[in-house]
Parts: sequence; C-alpha cells; structure tokens
Amino acid sequence: MGLDKHVSGRRCLQSRRSRIILGVFVFIAILAVVIPPAVVVTLRKKNSMGPKANIFVPLYVYPAPGAWDPLEAEISSHPEANFTVVINPASGPGPDALPDANYTREIPKLASYDNVRLLGYVPTTWAKRNISAVRRDIETYAEWPTNSSNPKLAVRGIFFDETPQQYDADALSYLQGLSSFVKGLSGLGPDNY
Repeated sequence: MGLDKHVSGRRCLQSRRSRIILGVFVFIAILAVVIPPAVVVTLRKKNSMGPKANIFVPLYVYPAPGAWDPLEAEISSHPEANFTVVINPASGPGPDALPDANYTREIPKLASYDNVRLLGYVPTTWAKRNISAVRRDIETYAEWPTNSSNPKLAVRGIFFDETPQQYDADALSYLQGLSSFVKGLSGLGPDNY
C-alpha cells in the first residue's frame, strides 16, 4: 500500500504540474492574441492619418487685398498638413528695407499659423550672381522683424532659385557658402532653414 500511495501522489503532482504548465501556456497564448491588436489600435489612435503631409507653395502672387485669402483658408482648414510657402516680393526681398504695405499686412497673417514655414525667394542666376548681392537679399529678409518692429513679419528660411542643374564644383562651393551664411544669421526664425 505504501507504494500505491507514492504512485498516486506522484500522479497528483504530475497533474498539478501539468495544470500549471497548461495555465501558463494558455496565458501566453491569450497575451499573444490580445497585445498586438491593442498596440495597433493605440498607434492608429495616436497617428490616425500617418505623418503630416508637406505642401510646397511658390506664392508668386502679389498680395492685393484678398489675393492670399484662398491659401489662408486652405491652411486653416488643414492643420494636419505642413505648408512651406515661398514669398517673392520683387525677385527677392526688393530694394527697400521692408516690403510694401500689402506684403507687410499679409506676411504676418501667414506667419501666425503653426503649420506654415515662410521662405524668402532669392535668385542665384545659376550660381553666377554676385555673392554679395545674394547675401544682401538674405540679410534684408533677416532684418525684416527688426526693421518693422514686428516679429511676425519674418521668413524662416531662404529658397534659392535658379540653381545649376548639373554638378559643378564652383557652384557647389557657392551654394554651400550661402547655406552656411543663412544658418549663421539671426532673424530667420528658430531654425534658419
């Protein structure tokens, strides 16, 4: 009888151990089924539309009253999108320290949107334009907030147009120098883009 007790006790132990192991496997299987969908649902809620769209707008339209209203309506209707808007008062910032009254009225409106980055247009004439003239244009844009006493009358970077379409070592050096110049200036917003 002593042997029978030992054998039945062992079966009982195996049965308890089997139940524990089975319970652990069931628990792991439940986690494997529940966790991945929960993670996917959580990520979709946080980022329901994927990354923000980036929209590039060369705004070469004179800002007569109401002329920029359609763009402003689109910007305000789509806060989920990022707008990079190039402004071009006069093939660059123009000859004066500040743009005319229509630009000084409209630029701050666009600059007030969190999803807008304004860039000032500067031609390089295929990296052949006098670099001092290009730098003057960049400095003029950078000085707008100070000269106007309005921090919203500002661009956050420079758009270089008329750049070479084929590699040229001199053109590369020219453009790299201008890029460094922009990044070293204050007055072009927080990131000097």
